[in-house]
Amino acid sequence: MALMQKLVDKWTAMGLREALGKLNIICPGGKAEDQVEAIQTLKKRYSHSIDIWKIIPEGPANFIKSDDNVQFNCFMFCLDIRYGDIKELIGSNGMKIPNSDYMALLERNYLTEINWGSAVDGDYVLYFLDQKIVHAGKVKSGKVVSKWGNGHIWIHGVLEVPDSYGDHVKYYKRIEKAVCLKAFCEWISQLDN
Repeated sequence: MALMQKLVDKWTAMGLREALGKLNIICPGGKAEDQVEAIQTLKKRYSHSIDIWKIIPEGPANFIKSDDNVQFNCFMFCLDIRYGDIKELIGSNGMKIPNSDYMALLERNYLTEINWGSAVDGDYVLYFLDQKIVHAGKVKSGKVVSKWGNGHIWIHGVLEVPDSYGDHVKYYKRIEKAVCLKAFCEWISQLDN
C-alpha cells in the first residue's frame, strides 16, 4: 500500500509540474497578474502547497533606462541583487544581467554545496536541466521561495515548480551579496573579452 501511495504521489507531482510548465506564467508574454489565479485554479486538480510570497508589480517597459528595481529574475532574487546594484555594470543594452552562465561561474568558483538537511533559511536552491542551471530560489522554513518568470515570488515545495526547471536540485550555503557582485564583475569582464 505504501508503494502504491508513493507512485500516486509521484504521478500527481509530475502532473502538477507539467501543468505549471504549460501555463503561460513563466515565459515573457504572460501576465504577472494571471499567475495567482492560475496557481489557485491548479489546487482544484492537484494537491500542492504553492502560495504567493510577494506580488511583484509590472515594471516599466524599458527598465534599463529607469531607476526602477521592480524588474529582476530568479537569480537576482535568490542572490538579493537588484537592478540598482548592477546598473553601472550591465551596459546600455541591458543584456548582461545575471543568467545561467553567471550562475555557473558563481557555483563553480564561489558556492559551497550542502545537503538539504543542513540547509537553513537564506541558503540557495539551484535547479538544473541537462546540467545547466535554469532556476534558483532560497530556503525558507523547509520550503523554497523563488521568482517565476516575469511574475511573482512564490513559496513552494522543492519540486513544486514547472517541469522546465529540471529534475536535479542542489543546495548551497548562502554567501554575502558583496561576493555575488564581485563574481558578477568577473563574469562581465569575461564577456567583454
